[in-house]
Amino acid sequence: MKTIEDRLRKLIEVVTENRHRDQKMFEMTGVSQDKWKNFWFGRKAADATMIESVAKTWPEFAFWLTTGIQDAFNGHRSPDDKEISWDYPIMPRTAARDVFLKEIELANICEKNDWPLDVDPFDFWNYQHGIFTHEDANRLLKIRKQLHALHLIQNDQNSALRDLEHGEKPSNADKKP
Repeated sequence: MKTIEDRLRKLIEVVTENRHRDQKMFEMTGVSQDKWKNFWFGRKAADATMIESVAKTWPEFAFWLTTGIQDAFNGHRSPDDKEISWDYPIMPRTAARDVFLKEIELANICEKNDWPLDVDPFDFWNYQHGIFTHEDANRLLKIRKQLHALHLIQNDQNSALRDLEHGEKPSNADKKP
């Protein structure tokens, strides 16, 4: 698909049913029904708000949506996996979506509170200068711990799937649960 608008239409087609697409997209993204209807019927071009909302709702499709390129090994894919043209099957990296969503959650919290994305919840200076409270620090720490755990799961999944895709025994197959 040549343009971002072609890819956006394809994504909408896959994630919604034929009827009431504009309503479903509003419910899933928060962007007005009128915008989706006007886009779908070619009356208006997609705007940045629409692209951003779709990328945040389906982060596993964001890279493909904006570039037209898939990076299936890292969880970036098209909504229609038939487009993958490899010599061997690539299994979907489902753990990537959870990592992407948690990263978006962290970014949204930092943006809402006007904190830098790399804010350190243990930095005493942030308390002294009222940047955030103890409760804020605990919330950031919790999200960072969840994100770390999700990255570990993603790495394990990537490793196991690469082994399977290449016909090798998974490296952790001998481990007992």
